[in-house]
Amino acid sequence: MNAFLHNIRERIKSRLEGRTRTVYEVSTDDTGVRIKWLTIENTTGEAGFRWDAVTTVRAFKRDYFPVDCICLAFETPNGWFEVNEDMKPFGPFLDAVERYLPGFPPQKDWWRQVMHPAFAPNERELWKREKNPFPA
Repeated sequence: MNAFLHNIRERIKSRLEGRTRTVYEVSTDDTGVRIKWLTIENTTGEAGFRWDAVTTVRAFKRDYFPVDCICLAFETPNGWFEVNEDMKPFGPFLDAVERYLPGFPPQKDWWRQVMHPAFAPNERELWKREKNPFPA
């Protein structure tokens, strides 16, 4: 019961601060990506992956009824990580993906194909790491 009341109190506090849902922040550096979040109950968390661990990147769209949300899924040996356009700052994040994953297509080459038609997932593979033909 105490946890329930605590969550109610934290949700009210979040609403008073103007937050009505979980807020995500994505950041990048030369080594990888870090995703942080703050829930409406004011709990925090983070996850991340290294650029050199990414094996595949897929783009798709989630249907949120009134709007769609474009997402990128990054496959790594530790599982899949999703980053979407609701995570801030998404524009600089896309710039970093193009910079750190050699051969990743520019946004102008794939965004419209994922965006249209509306209400369809429009999933596609955007990037796959080339296997080393000369393993060590």
